[in-house]
Amino acid sequence: MRAELADESCVIHPTQGRSSRRALAACARSGFVPAPLTEVGETSTHVVFAAAGHGVALVPESVQRLRLDRVVHVPLAETETVTRGLARRQQRNPRATERTAVMVEQYMSSGTRQP
Repeated sequence: MRAELADESCVIHPTQGRSSRRALAACARSGFVPAPLTEVGETSTHVVFAAAGHGVALVPESVQRLRLDRVVHVPLAETETVTRGLARRQQRNPRATERTAVMVEQYMSSGTRQP
C-alpha cells in the first residue's frame, strides 16, 4: 500500500480480527492510517466494495482471479505473509473432510502457489 492512498477509505475485515490488524499495520508501515474504514466479512466482498468505489482493500494475491472491472491490483512494496491452517476433529471426520485435509496438506507441502 502506498502513502498516497492515505486519503482513501479502506475496506477491511472487522476491526476486532487479526486480519484487519495486519492490514492496518501494513498501512502504518507505509506511513499512514486509513480512515474511514468499511468493515466486511468476506475477502471477495473487499474487492467488490473497491470496484464500487467504497475504498481500497488489502487482499491476497489470489483475489486477482476475480478479474473485476474497475479494480486495479497493485503489489505491496513489502511482502506480507499469512499462514493458514485447517482445523478438524481428531475422530469421526466425514470422508469429504478427510479428502480436503489430504489435499490441503499436499498443497502446503508442495510449495506451489497454484491449487
